[in-house]
Amino acid sequence: QAGELPLDQYPLLAQQLLAALRVIDAESAAQAWLAADPANPHAHLNAGLLALLRSHEAGLALVEQAAALDAGLVPLARSLSAAVARAQLESDPAYQQLLLGREAANLGYPLIGELLCAQAVQINPAYAEAWALLGELQQRNGRGGLDALEQALALDPESTLVRSLL
Repeated sequence: QAGELPLDQYPLLAQQLLAALRVIDAESAAQAWLAADPANPHAHLNAGLLALLRSHEAGLALVEQAAALDAGLVPLARSLSAAVARAQLESDPAYQQLLLGREAANLGYPLIGELLCAQAVQINPAYAEAWALLGELQQRNGRGGLDALEQALALDPESTLVRSLL
């Protein structure tokens, strides 16, 4: 908010804000980084991953721009593109978020995955699998997760996924 930062400070700021779950501020920092360094593929990637939380298409577009700037990001962009395409085939918005959350976590972005799963349980609080994956990702991210896993078990005590994650 105070103005431009040295370029190497933007990713640190975005990461710290995201770790503190200040998602809107993290996205603002990522957008500021992108504006300050538009040729940096990691600025595009960071902004794209955060944008996924509000718009699958906008997030994917930024990730694809990152891949256009750095061929090493092409596999990530392809995987994410396939996940977005699969999600768009589903009519259930909670399941869409769960699919993308699982993919983000599998691609090495467990905090983005956790936030997408949190959106899934906000959309459908009775979705046991979303609660289970949320709990597993919270645990992976160092934020407990047992409450979410217990909520999943309460919703569907017979689910093999829920029981295995618990």
